[in-house]
Amino acid sequence: MPVEAARTVYRIVEEHAIQGREIDLLKKQLDLTERESALKDKVIELEQQRSRLFEDAFNKEKDLTDRALKLSEKKSPGFWEVIGGVGLIAIIVTVVASAL
Repeated sequence: MPVEAARTVYRIVEEHAIQGREIDLLKKQLDLTERESALKDKVIELEQQRSRLFEDAFNKEKDLTDRALKLSEKKSPGFWEVIGGVGLIAIIVTVVASAL
């Protein structure tokens, strides 16, 4: 019977050793899962920041575009427009002077 008892004790020790290794592996897996979750949370946070940056940039670009359009509507006449106006006045003055 001592051999049988020794075998039983050996089997129990082996089962505990296997269970200990399984517990260690599960702890490592849990640690990795927690790290993965933390990384995913960080990625989500970074994506939210990036989204806010793009939204701010879009709004600033939209404001600049609106300002540029308003300025273009209010612009003073360009060089060629002034030359054309002066030329038209010169033609009118010439026509009037020749008619007199």
